[in-house]
Amino acid sequence: VGIESVVLAVRIDLQQVAVHLLVRQLADILLRVVQRHVLCLGYLLLPALSLALPRIAMTVKMLRGSIQDELTQNYVYTARSRGLSQWGILRRHVLRNAMIPVITFLAVSAAEIMTGTIIIEQVFTIPGVGRLLLSSIGSRDFPVVQAIVVIMAAWIVIVNFAADLLNFLIDPRRRAG
Repeated sequence: VGIESVVLAVRIDLQQVAVHLLVRQLADILLRVVQRHVLCLGYLLLPALSLALPRIAMTVKMLRGSIQDELTQNYVYTARSRGLSQWGILRRHVLRNAMIPVITFLAVSAAEIMTGTIIIEQVFTIPGVGRLLLSSIGSRDFPVVQAIVVIMAAWIVIVNFAADLLNFLIDPRRRAG
């Protein structure tokens, strides 16, 4: 009876040790994979910032100006006289109307970002569609150039259509008319 209980205890300890080692190995593998991918994402930080920062600044400036214009409209004074809070007026009325030109601006910015990636890929030596376009132009591979231009044009049309749909959903005047 004593030997069987010792053998059983050793088996349980071996199973626990095996499970512990397996979990530790899986954690080490997962940690290495995450570290490798996080390091790869670090290389995309500067290109992403160089594309996004000017657009973010322009978007915030446009949104601020649009909100300031909307705050001077008569419907804001009416909403205040009805006793709505400042936050409620901003959320329900002002922000909705102020977003219309901003959404249109963001659709135009999507086209600028698409063309800006060509330059960013060259500056940061990132292999991508922009690099393929420039190398195809250099080697006079016109079918590839045409395909990339058509894809970019389709992207611009899709983004502008999505912006029009969003503006249609946001602006009640467009739905009524």
